[in-house]
Amino acid sequence: MKRKASALGRALKVFALLVGLGLLALAVLAVVIRDELAEVPNVHAAFFAKETCSCLYVIGQSADYCKSYGLQMFLPSEVSFDDAARAVEARTFWGTKQTARFLGPPYGCRLDPWPEGA
Repeated sequence: MKRKASALGRALKVFALLVGLGLLALAVLAVVIRDELAEVPNVHAAFFAKETCSCLYVIGQSADYCKSYGLQMFLPSEVSFDDAARAVEARTFWGTKQTARFLGPPYGCRLDPWPEGA
């Protein structure tokens, strides 16, 4: 009985050590790529705006269909359609916003330039 208990204790110690090393590696990775991680909200909003704009103005689907299509990939906090400007704006929960505009048949939709410091 004592052997089983000591083997279990060793296995738990090894497991705890591996979990600790894994968490340490994740923390180091997060510090190394922190600038890239800060761009994730911008990328999400830009991807949603561009895909939804293309669906709406290039393919010609309805706004409801295109919004649900975009929601398969990303859940924005707010989406707005400007039919006069033929643009789609997506805002994230982190407060970032991106706009994609339809430039015409040969060009399709293009993202507006990202604001400085975003």
